[in-house]
Amino acid sequence: MKGKKGSVTWERVDHDRVRFRWREYVDEAGVRLPKARMRKATVRGLGSDTEVEQLALEIRASLEAHGWWRPGDSEAGQRARGVSNLEKGALAYLEWVAGRSAPTTQAQARTNLRKVMAGIRSVHGVAATDGIAGSLLNAQTLAKVYALWRTEGARGSTIYDRGRYAVDLWAYLRTFPEQWPDVPPIPPQRKTVMPKKPRVSRTLVNPTWAELDALCRHAAHRPGARGLVRRKSQHVDRLFLVLRGTGVRISSALALRVRDVDVEGARLAFDAAWEESNKRHPRWTPVPRWLVGHISGWLAGLDADALILPGRDGQLREDVAAVTLQRIVGAAVDAGEVRPEVVRPPGRGNRRLSNVFRSGIQAQLEDAGAPRAGIDLLVGHMPEHTRERHYADASNRARRAADLVPEPVLVWPSDTPSNVVQLRTTA
Repeated sequence: MKGKKGSVTWERVDHDRVRFRWREYVDEAGVRLPKARMRKATVRGLGSDTEVEQLALEIRASLEAHGWWRPGDSEAGQRARGVSNLEKGALAYLEWVAGRSAPTTQAQARTNLRKVMAGIRSVHGVAATDGIAGSLLNAQTLAKVYALWRTEGARGSTIYDRGRYAVDLWAYLRTFPEQWPDVPPIPPQRKTVMPKKPRVSRTLVNPTWAELDALCRHAAHRPGARGLVRRKSQHVDRLFLVLRGTGVRISSALALRVRDVDVEGARLAFDAAWEESNKRHPRWTPVPRWLVGHISGWLAGLDADALILPGRDGQLREDVAAVTLQRIVGAAVDAGEVRPEVVRPPGRGNRRLSNVFRSGIQAQLEDAGAPRAGIDLLVGHMPEHTRERHYADASNRARRAADLVPEPVLVWPSDTPSNVVQLRTTA
């Protein structure tokens, strides 16, 4: 591919290199030359024709303003001198990740690399308007960035995740040395440039029935100016009741439909739609009878295909907003009704809410003397035919374990608010 912008011509040598030629009539000192001289420069890293034309226009503007052009501090000049832009390398890496990873991994890569770029700018004093040279991605820089994050109070797990993506970016850029020539070689042992792997605390604190009940109460009410006020939407507190009785995942609870409820047998079919689409048996699981009693009151006027916990538009919700769950859990912790280590173990991040309920159910049923096999059958939500095939008397054992799950206490243990007037009984 060839082109021309005024006195500037260019020719693509290969997929990565473009050679520019132009005439100069003035030298760097501003002295007019007796005869025009031809100059040329080979630039790497120009992927698209648009970038080539932009550099040609930059050279032309410099010739018109000064009479000469040299590889300077501009991004195009840096490429001409073999200096690559690290942020553009990060964008290329993210495009590579997008074709090979799930959306969650892509979001994590974007967030962590943004922190890496900000850290490199900070330790080297690179202005926000300037590009980051590829040569700055080295072991010394990463060590300084890790130390900076520690002084900022970042957790060890957070620093480890950011460092993992920084080293992965480094390895990716080194696979294209022609496009990123100034990126130094990565050490053969990556652990030498990785931050220390944090020690994960294996000590988990299981919640009690009282703490699980407190979460259900805070899901149903919120503190108001006149005592405890009922939430406008009852779907959140109903979701917490389902978690309290089953320990199932939130997505599975939100997918429950009217046809998935067996009132007489006190059973629920979790992920029945997915099982039917894959021609497998639905996972009918025994649940506490008090939970079925609550659910049966929610089914009035609903069709068989209607969702029990629909979204605002009546459609299926895949999850509940994280901020909603955090506010409920935070309110219970602030009130002293739930221990902080239950929802956030030391040295670890927040536990999934469904895991909090499931671990509490398992621990409390063991303390109540329920057989371990029955507990596993109950919280494992196995299909009925699997239970009967591999476990003797499986359904009865799971039913006995489900009946040991006590009904939650949804009445606040505190005194009645002063603004509530007790009704008097008449003889």
